[in-house]
Amino acid sequence: MDVQMQDATKPAPVQIDAAKLEAIRKATLNSYKNKFLNLRDKFDKVNATNTEYTSTLANAKKKEEAIQDEINMLLDYLAQHGASDPEIAKCLSRPPSLTTSSRGGVNGS
Repeated sequence: MDVQMQDATKPAPVQIDAAKLEAIRKATLNSYKNKFLNLRDKFDKVNATNTEYTSTLANAKKKEEAIQDEINMLLDYLAQHGASDPEIAKCLSRPPSLTTSSRGGVNGS
């Protein structure tokens, strides 16, 4: 008797015809396909942006190294020829605050 009760309480399986089932599969497939294509496009854009930023960073580092080399060269020149050139010696003998204020810099308003 218990077996008959259990069978009676089970819901009947839903009947879906083959055409409906195929339509659902295609809709799901298209949905996943669209999601995949959208995500792949987004990935490609992000990847291209990353490549662009990486190359820009490399160029900036090269420029920074070139500028640092120029600064080092100028500092070497000042160290070697600062005392012999009266114009450079005059600039080097002044305190930095007077030098910037005479040019209208931060302290000179």
